[in-house]
Amino acid sequence: MEFVSPIKPGRLVASLILFGCFLVGIRETRSPIALAARGGDPWPFWVILPSTAAASARDEPAPELFLGIYLTGVPAVELVSSGPPPRGGLDEAWERLAPILPEPLRRWPPDVLLKASPGADNADPSPVACADWLEKRGRGFRLLKELFRDVRERDWERLRLDWELSRVPRKNVASAFRPPARIAEKFYADTVSPSFWTPAAGAPLLAEVLNASNAPGLAARVTKVLRLKGIDVVNLGNASSAAPRTIIYDRDGRIGNARKAQEALEDHDSRVVTQLWERPWLDISLVLK
Repeated sequence: MEFVSPIKPGRLVASLILFGCFLVGIRETRSPIALAARGGDPWPFWVILPSTAAASARDEPAPELFLGIYLTGVPAVELVSSGPPPRGGLDEAWERLAPILPEPLRRWPPDVLLKASPGADNADPSPVACADWLEKRGRGFRLLKELFRDVRERDWERLRLDWELSRVPRKNVASAFRPPARIAEKFYADTVSPSFWTPAAGAPLLAEVLNASNAPGLAARVTKVLRLKGIDVVNLGNASSAAPRTIIYDRDGRIGNARKAQEALEDHDSRVVTQLWERPWLDISLVLK
C-alpha cells in the first residue's frame, strides 16, 4: 500500500502565497493602490490601536487613530498618531488632516482601515506598539490569516494592501507621535521625501543618551560606541522612568538619523520613533534599556 506523503508546511505556505498573488493580480488594473504604486505615489490607510498599558497609565484616551503612509517606491511605512478618532468618524479625520498633507498623499483618500491588536500588557509608547503590531502582522501565518479573511470578506483593496505591506522590511516600518501643530505640515511633507529615510550629511549627529536600565554606567559605555561611529553625544544621564526596551527618538523629522544610531548599537530589539520638538537642539535621543 502506498501512502501519500504529507504536505510540508513550507510548500503549503508557498502555495497559499502564490494563490494570494494570483488574486491580487486579478484586481491589479482596477486597484487604486496599484495605480498609486505605478505612479510612485505614497498611499494612505488608517490603523486603530486599542489602549496599551503605557497609554492607560497616562490616562490617555483609547483607542488611538494612526495614519499609515505606505511609500510605494522604497518600500516603507510610516505610522503617524492622529489622536483619538473624532465623533464624525474617519471621514471627519481625513477632512481635518488633508489640508496639511502634501499633494501626492492627498491624491488618494484612505479607504482601508486596519484594527490593531497589541498585547494588553504592552508597555511601549503607542507608536512603537503600533509599528510592532504591523510588522508582525505581515509575516508568516499571521499574514496568511489576514489574506484569507480579505478573500472571505471580498475586501480586495485590503487584500492588495496586506500583500504590499508584507514586502516592507522590518527596518522600514517607522512610527511617530502626533506632530506639533506648528510644524505638522513640514513633517508630513518630509515623510514622503527620500531624505526622511537617510541620515543627514555633513555635520555629525547631535545626540543625548539616557539610561533607563538598572545597569550603572550604561549611558557612558554607549556614548563611547556612538562617538566612534561619528555621532556626537552632547548630553548623557539617567532617564526619569524605566523603559521596556531601547527606544531611539528622532527629534527633527529625519528617521534616518535615528536608524544610524540603531545600526551603531546593533540592538535588533530596539525601535526608532519620531517625537518632534518644535525647536530641536539635537537630532536624536536614546533611552536605553
